[in-house]
Amino acid sequence: MSRNLGFCGLAVIVFLMTVVRPAASGGCADPDLFRGWGETAPPVAVLGADRWYRASLGWILAPGDCSARQVAEEMEAATSAFERHFGVLAPRGAVIDVVHARHAPALKEAGAAWVLPWRFEEADEAAVARAETIRAQVRAQLASGGREPDPAQVEALVQRALAQMVEAGAAKASSLEPKAIRHEIAHLLFMHAVWPSSAGRGEQYGGDAPDWLDEAAAVVAESAGMTEARRQAFRELARSGRTIPLEEYLRMEHPVFAGGDFQALVDRARAQAEAGGAAVVSASLPAERLELARAFYSQTRGFTDYLMQQTGDERVLAKIATEMRRGADFEAWLATSGVESGLPVDIQVLEREFDSWARDAEGVKAGF
Repeated sequence: MSRNLGFCGLAVIVFLMTVVRPAASGGCADPDLFRGWGETAPPVAVLGADRWYRASLGWILAPGDCSARQVAEEMEAATSAFERHFGVLAPRGAVIDVVHARHAPALKEAGAAWVLPWRFEEADEAAVARAETIRAQVRAQLASGGREPDPAQVEALVQRALAQMVEAGAAKASSLEPKAIRHEIAHLLFMHAVWPSSAGRGEQYGGDAPDWLDEAAAVVAESAGMTEARRQAFRELARSGRTIPLEEYLRMEHPVFAGGDFQALVDRARAQAEAGGAAVVSASLPAERLELARAFYSQTRGFTDYLMQQTGDERVLAKIATEMRRGADFEAWLATSGVESGLPVDIQVLEREFDSWARDAEGVKAGF
């Protein structure tokens, strides 16, 4: 989601963001992902070390081992995608439970380049009860052989049973849904390492990049499943003739943040955060703006695929960002770099070729 907030103590949860749900505990503190604190104190010692996780790519403050492990994996995935597409080292940062968002300044003083407050919620009671029932049955079956059940084996069997139930449509997954975290981390990496905000803390919610480019930096970091869903949505958009004209798309404000209604919500939340404590904004959009937002996300995936496929360059976004930061707009970059990049030099010609490519079902596929 675009417009990562530049002030501490506030997390924005909007309609396309997935909520983090901690999975059942047991065997999740993977030593390959987490390092002990040793003689080094946690970055905010007042909270103690029991909820801090020191990952190779930063810090995590989470309700439990399983949610922390999955966040660490998403941090790694976001970092890998960012470095692949932008060719610069990702700065280390922190993902913290939103209830502790007031400690973001201390984390930055400790060396975190970025801090993402995140809302963790308990899994729904029915799913927890279901897991406990299965766990008791597994323990009883293993104990019938006359030996104490191994906790790791019990959890593995429980998770396998839950997965089978989900596949059969009999239950909802109760584990962490990390898609949005990876997306949001990628936004922060882009904003801090490629195109920072010039407005300063508290006055701007993202970097200075055009919203399509800011969103592309996050979309390229998404999971394989989410990527395919975006591509499918884009194919449907193109077939129905509902793609956004490029001259509009390349200049438009992100539909979620356009208009004063969302701004008013954020202003109220900022006041609450500055008064002490975290604030979470929950917002809904009018149907027409929601539809435009969905089109914006899917077209960002499609346009990014098109650029990478036509240029044969997985770092084309980095090159565009470099030139645009120097003051050029996209049309100027196209005019000077289009030929050598394998693209037309005129935006109207690019529009026609992109539209033709988009309508070809075989064209919209993974290029990198």
